[in-house]
Parts: sequence; C-alpha cells; structure tokens
Amino acid sequence: MSFLIKTLQGFSGLGVISIIPLSLASDKKEQPIRIFRTGGGTQNQNIKKLLEEKGETGYDGCVALGGLRANAVLFVCAKTETPNKPVFYHYDWSLRNSDTKERLNKVKSLTHKYSYSAQMQLDNGTSKNLLTPPHWLSKWGSDKEFLPDQHCEISKPQGAGNYKLICKVPDNGSQPPAWEQDL
Repeated sequence: MSFLIKTLQGFSGLGVISIIPLSLASDKKEQPIRIFRTGGGTQNQNIKKLLEEKGETGYDGCVALGGLRANAVLFVCAKTETPNKPVFYHYDWSLRNSDTKERLNKVKSLTHKYSYSAQMQLDNGTSKNLLTPPHWLSKWGSDKEFLPDQHCEISKPQGAGNYKLICKVPDNGSQPPAWEQDL
C-alpha cells in the first residue's frame, strides 16, 4: 500500500473516535453546561439515549471518564438544573443485549480495593466489581469510599477555555485536587 493510502486510513480512523465534549458560552452570564459528542462509533454515543429510555431526563450529555484501561464503563453526565454536580454512570458491556435498566446504573460510590479492582455501589442496590478501575481512584487509598456526588464538581476556571471535572480526595486539606479532567 502506498504511504498516502495508509495515512488517509489513519486519519479517517482517528476522526471516528474524536469527541468534542463541551460547547462554551460566549457571553459572561452563567449558562448551563452543554456537553455533547460528535463522530459515529464513540463509546458514549448512546449513553444519553439510554438514560432517556430509562426515564432519566434533563441531562445535557455525558462524557467517558478518563483513565480507563479498557472499554469505557464509567461516564460523567451533567444535568441542566444542577450543572455543577456531576452524576456518574456505569455501563455494563457484558449485558448489552439486556434491558436498559440492567445495563446502565447510577454509581453511588466506588471503593478502591487493589490496583486491578474496585467495588461499586450502584443506585439499584447492587454492588459490582470494577475490574478496570480508573488509575486516579488509587489516590483515594485502599478501602476509602469515593462518593461522586460529594467529592466531584464541574467548574470553569477563570480564563480557561474548557470546563473541568474536579474530584477531591476527602480530608485532603489544601493539597491540589486528586484528579481533574477537561470536558
């Protein structure tokens, strides 16, 4: 194959997986956060649609959480009425032929167990092992409970172009946040 054909194939593959997770407000008034994605084939392409099927509405959009070593299974979503409070969801890829209510569940808490495992408490009352936990979860320490609704927020630092998801370690004092992701 010629160099030109190989190069074009590479760019077309990258274009399919690229995402634009956040649109920005141009005026200085506080605007609701608008999170969206583009490009077919992204893993978070149908998360908002699945939430609506489940009866959970009011979300501007969802973005896959960074730091995962396999298919994205954790997503952060923003609601119109509480734009600064992120909601985490777990998508179980092994149940993709099952009912939506079984595949997608709100995450109440995460507890880091080992470098290769974390325990999730889901909103439906069940707990699941997360076999590919995000690398940043280890900063919470073993057996410490991470509560997304208490430890994380979405904000836009002054002068910054992007919104950020900021998750702070409990009892961290004035140290910098444990983890940030541009949205």
